[in-house]
Amino acid sequence: MNPAGESGSRRIRGFQGWRKWLARIVLLMVGSVLPLLAIELGLRLVGYGYPTSFFLRDDHGTNYITNEKYAWQYYSPNTTLKPFLFRLPADKPPGIVRICILGESAAMGTPDPAFSFCRVLQAGLRQRYPNTRFEIINAAMRGINSYVLNPLARECAAHQVDLFIIYMGNNEMSGLHAPDPSTRCWTKSLTLLRIYQTLRSAKLGQLLNSLFHSADESHPQDMPYFRQHSLAADDARRLKVYRNFRSNLEAICRTVTHSGAKAILCTVAVNLQDCPPFESKHRPDLSAQAKDSWDHHYQSGIKLEAQGQHQSAISEYLQAAGIDDQYAELLFRLARCYRATHDVVHARQYYAKARDWDALQFRADDRLNSVIRDVARSYESTGISLLDIDEFVRQNDVAEEGIPGNRLFHEHVHPTFTGNCLIARACFDKLVRQLALPESGLKPEDFPNEERCAAAVAYTEFDNLEVQAAFLRLTASPPFLDQLEHEQRQAAAKSRYEQRRAEFTPATTDRCLATYKNAIHQEPDFWPLRFNLGNLYQQLSQPNLAVEQFRSIVQQFPHTKRFHHVLANALLATGDKPAAIGEFEQALLLDPHDLDLKQTIQRLRQ
Repeated sequence: MNPAGESGSRRIRGFQGWRKWLARIVLLMVGSVLPLLAIELGLRLVGYGYPTSFFLRDDHGTNYITNEKYAWQYYSPNTTLKPFLFRLPADKPPGIVRICILGESAAMGTPDPAFSFCRVLQAGLRQRYPNTRFEIINAAMRGINSYVLNPLARECAAHQVDLFIIYMGNNEMSGLHAPDPSTRCWTKSLTLLRIYQTLRSAKLGQLLNSLFHSADESHPQDMPYFRQHSLAADDARRLKVYRNFRSNLEAICRTVTHSGAKAILCTVAVNLQDCPPFESKHRPDLSAQAKDSWDHHYQSGIKLEAQGQHQSAISEYLQAAGIDDQYAELLFRLARCYRATHDVVHARQYYAKARDWDALQFRADDRLNSVIRDVARSYESTGISLLDIDEFVRQNDVAEEGIPGNRLFHEHVHPTFTGNCLIARACFDKLVRQLALPESGLKPEDFPNEERCAAAVAYTEFDNLEVQAAFLRLTASPPFLDQLEHEQRQAAAKSRYEQRRAEFTPATTDRCLATYKNAIHQEPDFWPLRFNLGNLYQQLSQPNLAVEQFRSIVQQFPHTKRFHHVLANALLATGDKPAAIGEFEQALLLDPHDLDLKQTIQRLRQ
């Protein structure tokens, strides 16, 4: 006998029409969800999986530390994407002005966050306001976009942030949730994407992901991959990305507003002058006859341009554009010819068009920047202010006549140190007004020049070489290989690098060492200073001094595998094999699945 069950059954049988079906659906959902919730709870109780929050408590509980596994929930445990490693006091000390940077790799600082615009900004604030302590949270991260930054903003807002600086937009059309020619528009529903990500981040989602997705399943991102995933600028799937970007950005603004913080919402500047389009596409309705005519004018223009007859080349290119003005490489060539004839207005116009019609959109385009401007204006009354960095660069980059190129960017989006200094100065002016800090007319001398910024953040000649080498490696790989005149640009960049290396003298080394030591004296806990100094000692064949710097970092971050690894290599260089094995073993404890590390330890023990 089951009186309760019979009563429930009679109640359901008593329902008529839609109420009857609704009751059945509810019972079905409850019956399906409860077992899943039980599994999720069980996995949490046994400690399965990895943490998904951006901040984790350290061993002492007095500080938060960034979670190096944060990106796993969006990609896989095999991803190399990690946040910048730093500590944040759990309790915000009185008198601190806490500033949080949200964005992607251009905001994080690539290849080294030690030289990002937020580091330069901090140096300027320290000089201008020596009696005020500014604490900058670099929560920007390589490879992420607005889908990730939306929940990340909510987490950061819980840490008593006074001001957010938001600089994002380069990764919306590439990477996570980006569309490709096989994408169905409905699969880019923002609601579905958020539900999917929530389920994937759960412990049960982590378990299912590990069971059904092999580490080797991801397709190598070679040139054929990128060519197959290009999309025309007017493709409807791109329009969905703009709408989702707006929704994510508005959600971030609401988060900031509800937290009581202020925000600076920045447009994004990119390399226009020295970054040809990654992929060009013709109009889909172009007939074969029209294509032949277009080719004739285009090839004629190329020959004339090569001969230095830029005005005649412009005439041929414009005739081609009259047939098809969507081919990005044509627009770039037109811009280049206008630049050669000192017609800066038309040059800027066509460089921007070439960016916007690029079928592999790895740069924020005009429509994304327009969304940023619109959202900033709509939230202006809530303490959110627009900083139009795209326009600021045009007005202040006198050396390139307002058309950003290699002086400000290494390749397509990542600022050079000069570029980071310019962005930092723009943020400084806006920040002072946004936080109502004391002003002195905001004279140019209020912000240190590039040389003083370099000394403050320890951007040495050695670091300049390291950065150049990193970008030489980056641009020698996809998706850069199809760009116009790629081989010539690579050869020129390599020549500049070799020349700088030849100029690196013992006197240069002494200047670098002095700069590092002074910076470490000012900021002894900022680990990148010691890391870069240790690398310099390694290259100077002084491994004992390198060990000293790396050991200090390991003591500061004992749970970071990479630091044990570099310390072990330095110890090997000193001849201390037992100590090196010990550090490799510590690294293996932090990542027991690292087969290469296991083989290294076995080889050293032989």
